[in-house]
Amino acid sequence: KFTLARGWPIAAALLSFPQNGEMDMKIRMTLAAMVLLPGMAMAQPADLPKAAPNPTTNRYVEVPGFFKLPPGRAMGSSSAVMGDSRGHIWVVDRCAANSCVGSKLDPVMEFDAKGNFVKSFGAGLLQFAHGFTIDRKNHLWITDGVPPGAKDAKGGHVVLEFDTSGKLLRTMGKPGVRASAPDGFTEPNAVLVAPDGSIYVAQGHTNDFKGTPRILKFDANGKFLKQWGSAGAS
Repeated sequence: KFTLARGWPIAAALLSFPQNGEMDMKIRMTLAAMVLLPGMAMAQPADLPKAAPNPTTNRYVEVPGFFKLPPGRAMGSSSAVMGDSRGHIWVVDRCAANSCVGSKLDPVMEFDAKGNFVKSFGAGLLQFAHGFTIDRKNHLWITDGVPPGAKDAKGGHVVLEFDTSGKLLRTMGKPGVRASAPDGFTEPNAVLVAPDGSIYVAQGHTNDFKGTPRILKFDANGKFLKQWGSAGAS
């Protein structure tokens, strides 16, 4: 995960890069927040280094067992959850573990608004799902990385687009091939689709690939347009 020291240069690059209008700036601010928030959540104010990282008043209540999984199916590491235009909830986990390498489970799961299981898909297509978004067409976009320490991992380094039936519509990048734009990705970890169809991908996840963190922009057809940002100081 990005720390504040690592994320700040990328966020600064996002906001300082030449702008192409109000919508472009809004997208940059959203992406900058994606980079900064994990580090900010773990940081204490400089003048109160011993302060608790979270407020004492919790306005949220856990609802145990909200998601009704199929018999025998457990929820694994899940960094991705989104709601679609129908109010359904989509969760992408790592196959009841922290990696889908060698698993026959479907990592993409759909639930209705009450947490009832609807369907799942994606077995064999993802190994370390990380980022996830749903666009205005209800298409699911998922970034796939490489499990830390996985010696038998053959996929990852891609961004996948699905429809809600589970049909794979598009693969950006080449599975298992570490690359640089415009030829591919190295550990993509977040994706957003703008109202005009432009695709924004943030990449860079572990120290094994230090030097590649950046933001990449593509048009609606997947054509590479530009990139900016770099690794932080630590």
